[in-house]
Amino acid sequence: MKNFTFKMRLSLLLAAMTLSAGTLSAQSKVQPCGTTEYTRDVSMKDPDFVKNQAILEAQTIEYINNKHAHKGAAADDDVKIIPIVFHVIHNYGAENVSKESILEQVAVLNEDFRRMNADTNKTNPLFKGIAADTKIEFRLAQIDPNGNCTDGIVRVPSILTYDAGNDVKALSYWPNNKYFNVWVVQTITNAQPGSIVLGRSQFPGGSNLTDGVLLRSEVCGRTTNYQNFGRTLTHEIGHSLNLRHIWGDANCGNDQVNDTPIHQDANDGCPVNKTNTCLGTVTYEMVENYMDYTNGSCQN
Repeated sequence: MKNFTFKMRLSLLLAAMTLSAGTLSAQSKVQPCGTTEYTRDVSMKDPDFVKNQAILEAQTIEYINNKHAHKGAAADDDVKIIPIVFHVIHNYGAENVSKESILEQVAVLNEDFRRMNADTNKTNPLFKGIAADTKIEFRLAQIDPNGNCTDGIVRVPSILTYDAGNDVKALSYWPNNKYFNVWVVQTITNAQPGSIVLGRSQFPGGSNLTDGVLLRSEVCGRTTNYQNFGRTLTHEIGHSLNLRHIWGDANCGNDQVNDTPIHQDANDGCPVNKTNTCLGTVTYEMVENYMDYTNGSCQN
């Protein structure tokens, strides 16, 4: 009888734990990007970051003006090659993503940045004239910082793969003036309580030692997890290259890019012909933009 009572209590405890876990999972909100909250935190702690961002904005405006003045220069056609390294921080679980997944992820990046993705035909006709090849390609690094051959993938076992933040970056880092760093981890520290963060980047101007992207392992590759389709990293590298969210992180905000329309707020799912009246007239929103929160299958 005592054994039966113990088993019954154990069963009830396990059932309660399962129900609790299920409820927590159901309540967890997917946060496609944790960069905004991270940027606010860095801005409060590092005055140099704010100063560097202001300098960069001024340089960007000057560059754009000069580029328009010399439009058609041969340099415009030069493709910029960025060596990329994936630091896979794992605890011997599924977060230790395969090389195949990483190769898929690099392929998605290059399709998106070179506008070679198969779904460009889904771009709203209103925006097809400004959709462009950025002339940027990412290639897995072939030479490591010590001059040795590499496949551009580093694997480091560590429990820091859970609830990962900047501390995980010290485990494996390559100089950011020669490589773009991506840290693949099991989970990313929550910017919002109870949220599941898919990716987090650092805008230019912050510390060199933390420059790069944290990427949740479940969305590395050409995966449909969280309706991602491999485009979380496209979005996060956009931030690393100084692109804001298309709604400017404010209601009817400004993303500082002249050829994208004003967005009222972030979009999710896959809205069709989404409009707003932020400017007093009907404006169609560019929901296909990688810097929105729409499903990866809608972004092109």
